[in-house]
Amino acid sequence: MPTDQHAPNVARRGHAHMWLVGLLGVAAGLALLVYVPSLQGVSRSILLFAGFHVVGASVIAASGYLTWRTARPQRQLARTAAGDARPAFGSGPSWLNGPLVAGVVVAAVAVALQASRPALWPLDFLLVGQAVVFFVGARVVNGFRSADQAVLPMLDLVRRPDATVLDLGCGSGRSTVAIGAGPRTGIIAFDAFSDGDPRLARLQRNLEAAGLQDRVTPRRGSLSQLPFEDAAFHAVVSVNVLDSRAGERKSIMADVRRVLEPGGRFLVVVRTRSWSLFAALNVLVLWLAPPKAWRGLAQRNGFRLVQEGRLNHTWFMLLERPVE
Repeated sequence: MPTDQHAPNVARRGHAHMWLVGLLGVAAGLALLVYVPSLQGVSRSILLFAGFHVVGASVIAASGYLTWRTARPQRQLARTAAGDARPAFGSGPSWLNGPLVAGVVVAAVAVALQASRPALWPLDFLLVGQAVVFFVGARVVNGFRSADQAVLPMLDLVRRPDATVLDLGCGSGRSTVAIGAGPRTGIIAFDAFSDGDPRLARLQRNLEAAGLQDRVTPRRGSLSQLPFEDAAFHAVVSVNVLDSRAGERKSIMADVRRVLEPGGRFLVVVRTRSWSLFAALNVLVLWLAPPKAWRGLAQRNGFRLVQEGRLNHTWFMLLERPVE
């Protein structure tokens, strides 16, 4: 397995921004535990007074637990059920459960506001709506861990029995398993894995659970400088990778075209603006590129658009490298 000195050391740094998320959760929990019960409307009710202590303590515990899990990916992996033969995907506990904790906090604030300042009912109404959005978002992002959603659109991607497919940015193998469910092809599962990267261990576990360990070869390196020969692949798949690499999209697209054989096809799956992702990401969804931008990027890099559509809260386009 080739190495790349530029590959990020995910095992060491984890998700650094999740420390900030954890601190915000602890601060919100302390407010619910200490400040809110002191409000006149809340303190007059034994049920509300005790309830906010319970909710505040629960939010603090959940925030601490999720941050601890994120900071210790190897321990998190080791504690997955060893006898569970199902593939397990996901982006980490903080990302998957953060919207749920946020929904609980906002709902609790709405109750406190109604009890202490009934005249501010319009604001209370907005908070209840925001809490509902967070709960829906929690449902959306938790679907990403389900093997039931590890599917690709039904497209004419692989058109020869001896094809070799590159899964670009495979992560824990969600897209790799989906490719393996199709025609019996050879698959290269490629990502910027670092030494001891927990995603690589999770990938290998998922391949074994799906019975694909004999068809898939994990490789690692830079996504924008692929360590493969020209025209090495008959098809390339990239799921939810390019949308998170704004600064590298052009170089990645250009290198994919290089390693793809003439007439080969490139399936790009990305997150774009939609109501379902607004529930999960809220205003952050505005930073996602629209389909028009992706079509332009593909055209500028010499691809022909074959087909496009939506599946499981994502947008996809099937591209083809023209035969010159």
